[in-house]
Amino acid sequence: MVFAEDWFGKGEVIVGEKNELYQIRVLAEPRAEGSNWVYKCETMGGLLSGVPAAEVAAGKRFSYEFAPVESSRSKGVGAVRYTTPTAMRNEWTTIRLKERVPGNMLNRKLEVPITMKDTNNKNVESTMWMHYVEMKVEETFSEYKCNAIMYGKSNRNSNGEYLNYGESGDVIKTGDGIRAQMEVANVQYYNDFDIKLLEDALLELSASKLDLYNKDERTFVFKTGERGLVKFNKAVKDMVSGWYPTGMLNASVNNPGVISKSGSKIHDNALSAGFQFTEYKAPNNITIRVESDPLYDDLVRNKIMHPEGGPAMSYRFDILYIGTMDQPNIQIAKIKNQDEMRSYRWGIRNPYTGAMGNPYMSFEEDEAEFHRFTQLGVFILDPTRTMSIIPSILG
Repeated sequence: MVFAEDWFGKGEVIVGEKNELYQIRVLAEPRAEGSNWVYKCETMGGLLSGVPAAEVAAGKRFSYEFAPVESSRSKGVGAVRYTTPTAMRNEWTTIRLKERVPGNMLNRKLEVPITMKDTNNKNVESTMWMHYVEMKVEETFSEYKCNAIMYGKSNRNSNGEYLNYGESGDVIKTGDGIRAQMEVANVQYYNDFDIKLLEDALLELSASKLDLYNKDERTFVFKTGERGLVKFNKAVKDMVSGWYPTGMLNASVNNPGVISKSGSKIHDNALSAGFQFTEYKAPNNITIRVESDPLYDDLVRNKIMHPEGGPAMSYRFDILYIGTMDQPNIQIAKIKNQDEMRSYRWGIRNPYTGAMGNPYMSFEEDEAEFHRFTQLGVFILDPTRTMSIIPSILG
């Protein structure tokens, strides 16, 4: 049976218009199909002839009665209905992490101590293995959250269906991260990088849209990797190379830091020379700046290598915010009054505290468990205020 809402629970008896004549039992939790929910059902009682088609036709209204179970060895059924308290244009992503530790890990020591913060926010050192385990749990949980926020992809298909199911049998939903939401806006791919590429893209975004005389509105900050910084530096040097004879880059007049004294045993008058461009002032009051982000240089996640060396992602340039707004364009979303959850449970021995013989064991294994749980999302108010310049190898 197909309904427009996820309203009925597994094991419930539901009835239509002839509610005392034709009763139907829900056999399983529903699955999503587009904007509808599909229930697997059976007739209740001795209805050998089944239910007439007219009683289950589209538009018929149904309600729940009760959730009957067997008299012994029964399992939980039924459901409680609530009005959804939150809504998002994107989708909430629910993240969990579990780590299990044997019960005999009490007093296991580390060769090298780890530094932690105490309740007074002071650094303290610990050599306990369990503290190290908890630190690694927090580290992994933090990576989970960061990856979901930046790289998450919605698992809803074009029909509005979610086809991934968890161990409980309920559907798994994940929302789009920052990168996925940026894809619908200003994206360009390049083979050869130069300043004109950036100028043309930013002029197109600025003309008649951003105030020509407002320098703040026309200042653009690109996030990139270390290879991108090198690309930008070379592109600016190529652009201004024709200005050298005019003395604009004369080290002794305009930029004394280009050549400076250097400590070396090779020569008494050793010198150091060099500079790096991190900003370029383009026509029409446009200022282009670059900043490094270590995410672009992560060799573990970024597996496609660039022909010029390093991960191809390191050559990507992203603007996360164009113009000025009365509130941040990209925002993290969380459910009000629902913070991240951290739980710990143990069996017969507690490797954290040394307690023995737990009289209220929640499981029979001689071990302990760390649990982490959160629900979060991210949204971009206006994706057209973002921009991505991507090497074509990632296209």
